[in-house]
Amino acid sequence: MSVPSTAPVQESAAGDTGRAGSESMSTDGVQLPSTVLSPDPATVPRPAGSGVTQQITASVVAPPGPGTGAMGSIQQTLTVSVRPGGPVRVTPTQVTVVLHRSGARLVGELGPVVLEDPRGTLGGWSLVAHLTGRTDSSGIGAPMLVPGAPIAVTGRPSEVRSALPRRLGRSGTVLMAAPPGGGGGSFSVDGTIVLPAGPNTVAGSVELVIVAAPPLPGA
Repeated sequence: MSVPSTAPVQESAAGDTGRAGSESMSTDGVQLPSTVLSPDPATVPRPAGSGVTQQITASVVAPPGPGTGAMGSIQQTLTVSVRPGGPVRVTPTQVTVVLHRSGARLVGELGPVVLEDPRGTLGGWSLVAHLTGRTDSSGIGAPMLVPGAPIAVTGRPSEVRSALPRRLGRSGTVLMAAPPGGGGGSFSVDGTIVLPAGPNTVAGSVELVIVAAPPLPGA
């Protein structure tokens, strides 16, 4: 006789990395069925803080062939801890973009810039470029930063979004952003700097400092 059943197994985390398990069995002289563990995506929450709590479904499968007597039961509890991976890192943090003439504009290429978020909190972030200096002679307003499409190196593409073209200033301009609930992993982005130029404008360069910041509204 075959008796399939399911039982929840709670997997939780806190503190240093480790694993502890406990089992209780009632055999009554009969071979116990095997236990197959499979995550249930609908019940696996996102990591938060320094620990993770996951709901796992345990399927108890009867062994092949006929059997007699009581089937027995298994109860198992697993405890797993997850340690945060460190702060958000940006590479590079200081960039000099050389401008060259393209028609009636000065144009320069930025990137790629890589942001890595190993925290495990999925708190979100913004990658922000600050203008710290320029050597062109245009004198025609602030340069425009046109961000490229972000690339998910190790993270999920759906958790990061590109930013809109905006004036590049000392207060900062967003290159890409991950809202709260996403952004874990490594992401890369490039961009183009555009500046109107007159016929006598001498091309130069712009200097940027690029940092990770908390998620910004409307980024």
